[in-house]
Amino acid sequence: MRLYTSIAKKIVPKKRLLIIDSEWNMLKLLYAVLSNNYDLTVKNSSIEAMQWLENGNKPALIITEYRLPYIDGASLVRQLKHSGIHNATPIIMLSDVHDLEKKMHSLPFNNGAIISKPFNPSQLISKIKSLLNEYNAATA
Repeated sequence: MRLYTSIAKKIVPKKRLLIIDSEWNMLKLLYAVLSNNYDLTVKNSSIEAMQWLENGNKPALIITEYRLPYIDGASLVRQLKHSGIHNATPIIMLSDVHDLEKKMHSLPFNNGAIISKPFNPSQLISKIKSLLNEYNAATA
């Protein structure tokens, strides 16, 4: 009688994404679109997000809205990019602000993307995959 051993499939953990938006409907939409493929942490203000990050959490990618209460998305990006810990973390900025790319030009935003609202979910998923692949290749 032969003994067969089963080889367990290697379980690859989902990449953690941090999503920051002050609109609960947008958070629910992003959760519905992304939760099957990613481990999501959702925050509804930049202050909550900064506290979460300061507790040692390191997301693979951050998705944030430009118009946030207290600290806007541009200021959040500036703080993250000047930190020693999150300066290489890819960031996707979602916004309905006209000419956002011009406003973001002065920020240290070289490993990220700006996506206008309303957006196509498949475009967002594609951009997430692209940024994560670029980040993984750069850190490998």
